[in-house]
Amino acid sequence: MNLFRTAARLMMSSYFVVSGVSDALRPDPESPEAEALSTKLAPMTQKILPPDLAVRVPDDPKSLVRLCGVTRAVGGASLATGIGRRVGAGLVAVSLLPQVFGSRPAKLRGSADNSSEFLVNLALMGGAMLASQDLNGRPSLAWRASQARAQFAKQSEHKRQLAKRNAAKGGRSLKRGAIGTRRELAKAVS
Repeated sequence: MNLFRTAARLMMSSYFVVSGVSDALRPDPESPEAEALSTKLAPMTQKILPPDLAVRVPDDPKSLVRLCGVTRAVGGASLATGIGRRVGAGLVAVSLLPQVFGSRPAKLRGSADNSSEFLVNLALMGGAMLASQDLNGRPSLAWRASQARAQFAKQSEHKRQLAKRNAAKGGRSLKRGAIGTRRELAKAVS
């Protein structure tokens, strides 16, 4: 494992673990995140999910912020430890959706740093999405398959050329052997 990747994952995940635990233990039901969760995201997920699961999605903002915080903390811990790092990064990215929705500049017009908060949340979400696609330095499965196919084609062409040469050599040696046998037969008869 690359030391640079490990350090980067630890630095990135520290924010998610700390903010997730903070939201899970002390949710702020008046935050823009909570408002976005309760007014937009919860009804949408209840419509999308099957009826058995839709009943389990909480409506109150406090529970939704806690659920989002737990998801963020678990995803951050998974990203930090490297156990299920891609799934953990995906959880972190999904848990940042309410923050991005809650901090959009049109929503917070009165705030002086409304666009910077939105851009920070958007950048964190983008970083988590990139981390969820990280293959730890290994190329993608499609690239490996195309390289294996090219190497197989090269090896099979080499083996075909080798077989062709051996067949040509074998034909010459059989011909030489047949000539030698005729001479020996002619000597034995005479």
